[in-house]
This record gives sequence, structure tokens and C-alpha cells, in this order.
Amino acid sequence: MVRCTARRVARCGRWPAGHQANATGRRGRGEGNATAGIDVDDRTLWRVPGGGVLHHTSAMADGAVYVLQDFFDLVAVDAGTGERRWTLRSDSGIASSPVADAGVVYFADTAGYLTAVDAATGDVRWKWRSRRSKMSMPTVADGIVYAAHHTRMWAVDGVTGRPVWDVRVADQGTVLNPPTVAHGVLYAADGGHLLALDTATGSRRWDVFPHGGVQQTPTVADGSVYVANREGLVALDSATGEQRWRTSPGGTVWASPAVAEGIAVAGVHGWYLIAVDAETGRG
Repeated sequence: MVRCTARRVARCGRWPAGHQANATGRRGRGEGNATAGIDVDDRTLWRVPGGGVLHHTSAMADGAVYVLQDFFDLVAVDAGTGERRWTLRSDSGIASSPVADAGVVYFADTAGYLTAVDAATGDVRWKWRSRRSKMSMPTVADGIVYAAHHTRMWAVDGVTGRPVWDVRVADQGTVLNPPTVAHGVLYAADGGHLLALDTATGSRRWDVFPHGGVQQTPTVADGSVYVANREGLVALDSATGEQRWRTSPGGTVWASPAVAEGIAVAGVHGWYLIAVDAETGRG
């Protein structure tokens, strides 16, 4: 007989008594009642009901999953059992996907604040606002939180919430996607341009307009920066910004490409995927 545990729930078909995922609860571990009326099939470890539509990407770190619920709530769920650890109610609507790093969860809200939350307790560590502008989804690297608003890029200390530097990256208001940080360089899309900034000072290393421009967050891997646009995919040298290759798959690539093991994969408008050699751009 197989003992029904959280680790073996796939073989049991449903949660055993006393081990079901929590469906409700505010702050605190183990609060709320067990999930009722939900069977878990043989391909699901656990299932937790939430409110609304999950428009944002969840974050996972240190055995927990952090997800937005009902626009105002940040929820921490145990990754192994599905039990709700805590729920934080934000004063303003949460505008970005959460980002988890070194025991802290960060997000941007609709009022323009960046918020840092203790990952273990759900307590707010700090909130910081840049004037009155909304911030992009943050990116965290080496204890620094990077985020953009309409015309500027900001670097904020992840422990104190105090600004480290800010630089102007646009002459007029544009919607900026979250930047990518790799090897001491911050790569960001702005008005079709691709910028490379020094993470320590914010100084601009290079600024290029790739063929077709760039609208999404760039992907950095193995010395190249990969961007997507209406024309397809473009790969640039991460040190200089020079184009290495470009490919036109016959449709718009709306999302950032995934790059690993020498292959670049992207979804093309029309509902199909393409995979090309990451070094050459050839299929």
C-alpha cells in the first residue's frame, strides 16, 4: 500500500486527510481550511484555488511560490505541499509579477511604488516611490533592484530601499519592460532602442536600434543579446551591440526568446514555435 503524502500525491489521486492544500488564510503558516471538493490527478502535485485570473508570472525561491491573487494580494504558497504560508494585502493594485531574491520578494504597484516584502513572514520591509511615475517589473541582481519608469532607469538598494543611481534613458514617456542584468551590464529596451548600461554607475556603454527595433525584455546568453520584434529575431554582441544575425520567421515575435544549450526558441504570431541555432540564427 502506498502511503498518501504530499510527495506521493500523484500516485494517490487526491490529498489525504490533514495534508490538503490551504484555500484561505491571511498572514501566518497553516492558516485557513483545507481545499475542499478538488481532486488532484496523477500529473498534479497540488492545486490551490485562487481568485481572478493569473495574468502575472509566479516567482519561486527557497521552497515557496509567490503569486498574485485578486489584483491586490501577494500570496506565498509552500512549493512542496501547496499550503498557504501568508497573504499580503497591498494598499494599491499590484502592477507587476513578483520577483524573489535572497529572502525578499519585490513588486511594483499601480501607485508607482516598489515594495520589498520579507519572504518568510510577508511583512513589508520598505516601500519606495520615484516621483509619480509607475515603475516596471523589477529585476534584482547582486542585492540591487533595477526598474524603469517612463523616462528613467533606477537602481535601488535591495536592503534599504534607497536609490543608488538613476539615469535618463528616454526623452519622452515610453513604456519600458523590465531590464536584464548579466555580467555587470544592464540591458533594456526603450522606444525600439536596446541600451547597455553599467550596473555600478548607470553609465551608457552602447545604444543601438536593431533591425526592426525591440519592444520586449532582451535575453542574454553566451555573449549575445537576443531581441524580438515584428520582423523576427535579432542577435547582437553583448559587449558592442553589433548585430551577429537576424532571422525573419514570417510573423511577429511578441515575447522574449528562450535561449539554452545553443538553441534560441521563440513563439511566432500565428501560434507556432521556431527553434534556431543560437550562434548562427539558422534552422
